[in-house]
Amino acid sequence: MKKPGWLKNAIAKPNGYYSPKGELLKSRNLTQAECDEWNGVKAPKPAPAPAPEFVAEPAPAAEEVESDLPPIEAAVEAAEAEDGFKPKAGSKIVDMFKPRG
Repeated sequence: MKKPGWLKNAIAKPNGYYSPKGELLKSRNLTQAECDEWNGVKAPKPAPAPAPEFVAEPAPAAEEVESDLPPIEAAVEAAEAEDGFKPKAGSKIVDMFKPRG
C-alpha cells in the first residue's frame, strides 16, 4: 500500500486516519482488512493441526462355539435358526457341501 507523505505516520481506524496524537486527519470508512494493511498488522499464521494420536485397541477375541458338526453343517444350522429357512433333505444346497466319496 502506498502512503501519501502527509499520512505516512497516520494510524488507520474504521472511521478514518488519525495522527499519533489522536487527531483525525482524514475521515473515511475503512474495513478491518484495510486498517490492518495500513497499520502493517499481519494475520497470524494458523497453528498446525495436532497429529492424531494412534491408540491400538486389542482385537476382540473370537468366541469359540463347541460343535460336533462339521463347519458347513453347523453354518447351515445357524442359518436355519436365524431366518427359519430349512432346506429339503435332498436339496443341492446341502448336498454340494458334503464330501463326495
